Amino acid sequence: MFTVYQCRLENGPSYQVQTLLRQTFVDESRYHGGCYRAANWMPVVLTQGRGRRDRSGQAQGTRKRIFLYPLDPHWRQQLSTETP
Repeated sequence: MFTVYQCRLENGPSYQVQTLLRQTFVDESRYHGGCYRAANWMPVVLTQGRGRRDRSGQAQGTRKRIFLYPLDPHWRQQLSTETP
């Protein structure tokens, strides 16, 4: 099972990029995402339902809820800071 702790380690020194957030998608027509809410994941927004390989620009799939899990307590400041 993949854990959030493993996620912090996976980018390590080879990429020199700090992972600030994890994301996952939940199909709310089938699931309500209770396990993510109980684990303090933040429900953010619904997708447009277009899918990865959309070429027509039309919604053909189901809309999914995006959940985010912060790995760093200061993720908002770090995402809004400009880098040189």
